[in-house]
Amino acid sequence: MFVIGLVGVCAAVVELSSMQWAAVYTIAVTGSSEAVGAVAYAVFAGFMVLARFRADAVIGRFGPVRTVRWAAVLATLGTVVIAAGRVPAVTVTGFALFGVGMAVVIPLVFAAAGNAGKDTATGVAGAATMTYLAGLAAPGATGWLADAASFPAVFWVFAALTAVMGLLAGALRPAAASRPVPVPAGER
Repeated sequence: MFVIGLVGVCAAVVELSSMQWAAVYTIAVTGSSEAVGAVAYAVFAGFMVLARFRADAVIGRFGPVRTVRWAAVLATLGTVVIAAGRVPAVTVTGFALFGVGMAVVIPLVFAAAGNAGKDTATGVAGAATMTYLAGLAAPGATGWLADAASFPAVFWVFAALTAVMGLLAGALRPAAASRPVPVPAGER
């Protein structure tokens, strides 16, 4: 259960920090306008939403472990592009890849926790507590680290966290069903 929560912590730190800092990062690092900074955030959020529309089909075909591993590859690639890029178009492209990669991770963490706990509510509550406490602290810590080092350094740290997320994805493997597994709404 702890490892499931750790995957959620990695995901929450990078996802929720990026939601707060994507525009500022793009403006500060690429020298772009505020409008382009807003586009970077919109692309990140928009691609995350688009990926979630197709997530059930992908998860149904590949399972949660392989899905999160490939999602982590995309998220890591996106954070590397963001950290290395100094041109607005490159940075925005990185945020698109990053958004697609992050789209399914937290929902799959909660699903795995619900199946791994002594009961669904306890499992989800445990993972949600770890995940969202990390998510609450992460934006402030991101700002502090960016001030102490640099914004690109923060995204190199995010690249490491998304890689760890992928390495730990095996914890999301569904256990043998001892209780009914919820069926996605579109498959009833």
